[in-house]
Parts: sequence; C-alpha cells; structure tokens
Amino acid sequence: MLWHTCLCYAFDTEKLISTMENLKDGKAVDIPKYDFKSYKNKTLQSKRVNPSDVILLEGILIFHDSRVREMMNMKIFVDTDADVRLARRIRQDTVEKGRGIG
Repeated sequence: MLWHTCLCYAFDTEKLISTMENLKDGKAVDIPKYDFKSYKNKTLQSKRVNPSDVILLEGILIFHDSRVREMMNMKIFVDTDADVRLARRIRQDTVEKGRGIG
C-alpha cells in the first residue's frame, strides 16, 4: 500500500506518543530513518535522541491528534506565504526525497 505522507493516517501516532513519553520520562530513544522512496522506516539506521528539558517536535500535521497536543507544554504554529510553502515542498520532494516534479 502506498502511503501519502501528508495525510494523518500515514503517521504512526502510537509510536510517536510512546517516543514522546519515553523522552519526557528521561529515557533515550532511537528514531529510525525514514526512506521516502520505499515509504518505510529503516530500522537498522536510526538516530539516538537523548532526553532534554526542551523537546522540539515539528511536522505538517503535528497538532492533528489531541493526545499528542496534550503532551505539549507549548505550541507554536508558523504560517508562511503560499509561494514559500510551494518552493519548500518542491525542494523537499526533489532534493531530499529524490522525486521528480511531474
């Protein structure tokens, strides 16, 4: 099944909540690298994230799930012009994700 990464059902919200809980409890976590070409996590390639007083969590739909929102002490929404968003999306899709425009 092909997941569209801009839709909320494409995210593993349960894993996100578990990861956030571990960080808030002072535990280090391993975040798997995501492969945008295969639409899968690379479980053998992960990044260790240590707990901290400040945890920054970002994403296009990060405020969608109320359980995630309730775990946040502060929320910041950054709004940008449509042309800036489009330019960033094209760059992200072509450079970072290795996809074509057409």
